[in-house]
Amino acid sequence: MQMDNQKANSDIEILKLLLSYWIKHNNEHIEYNRKWLKKTEDAGLKGVAEELKKIIQLSEEINKCIESAI
Repeated sequence: MQMDNQKANSDIEILKLLLSYWIKHNNEHIEYNRKWLKKTEDAGLKGVAEELKKIIQLSEEINKCIESAI
């Protein structure tokens, strides 16, 4: 029984680390996508720019969900 509790506690600690990492990782993707958003806007690729805006917004919402889980 003691071993099961230790395993569960270990898994929870790993999950906390993963959740924090995923937020950081998503933020890197968001910044990269913002650079491409600017390039697509400058190139007049409105449809692509609109989709990138959606991707950025969804990525930000994902981070909020992850933050709620922490």
